[in-house]
Amino acid sequence: ESDRVRPQSGLAFADHVWEYQMEGYAQTRFTAVFLTHSPERVGSVRSIRLIDINELAEMYGGMLVTSGSSSNRLAGGPPRINELLRAKDFRPWTINADFGFDEPYLVRIPDVPRVGTPFYHSLFAVPEEIWAWAEEEGHNVRQNLDGMAFDFTPPPDGIETTRVWIDYPGRGPEHFWDWDADSGRWLSFTRHELSPDELTPDGDTLLPDEQLAFDNVVILFAEHYNADFIEDEAASLFSVETVLKGTGNAVLMRDGQRYNITWQRDEARQMLSFFDVNGQPIAFKPGTTWFNVASTTFGPPTIEFTPSPDGEADNDG
Repeated sequence: ESDRVRPQSGLAFADHVWEYQMEGYAQTRFTAVFLTHSPERVGSVRSIRLIDINELAEMYGGMLVTSGSSSNRLAGGPPRINELLRAKDFRPWTINADFGFDEPYLVRIPDVPRVGTPFYHSLFAVPEEIWAWAEEEGHNVRQNLDGMAFDFTPPPDGIETTRVWIDYPGRGPEHFWDWDADSGRWLSFTRHELSPDELTPDGDTLLPDEQLAFDNVVILFAEHYNADFIEDEAASLFSVETVLKGTGNAVLMRDGQRYNITWQRDEARQMLSFFDVNGQPIAFKPGTTWFNVASTTFGPPTIEFTPSPDGEADNDG
């Protein structure tokens, strides 16, 4: 997500956060998933990408809140995300201005996180109002989220890890996760364009005295390819398709350990499942999880672990 809107609002309250590569593979965007907690605001809210409508929205079965999406209404050519979204059966549960949602569900708040933040970063979701609408419409029902396993006891045979460095191409950013034994969580740091010479502790405007931290961090390797339409017209960059069906490799980090694992998802309306090297379900730590999605095809990030047994970058998935 853009350096100019860090720290974001509400990330610390999310059950899951997905960080993924956008068009050009040179910048990332976040998709946050909320179930357990409901912060007073979430944002800034930006436009969605193919991973949201083709993978995540169907995986979780929830409401999709967004500022909008690319469209071929003016440019012509093949359908873009807006047209593809309108064909989805979850479109009635999509919250954005194109579908008639404005205040009180989405509101403009200037100068967050700082004075002078650009206008396009000023849109925020109000979860309390969205939950109330979902209740009225009969959509606030339990979804089938079976698939992941949890246990407070760490799995055996983990590899000691104190830091992971994930350097996405281009503007990146460089994302660092440091293990903090005192809290039992992974602390988030970023090196970005606004402070290229230092690591900035990530935070949340709603919890100004706390660093952003998660119980589990997953590096999830997935096939990426260019779609058949332009997402960024100014830079002539194609939209990126991320494949989260089938199987692939991943790395789970929990309790100061890392585990080489695999992921599997067979159907659209199905959560991911994760397995150890013997093909048995592997347990996450109960709590929150941050997913760093890494391309195995175009523009893969560089990934390094500390301590590293061989001193080599591990970026081939």
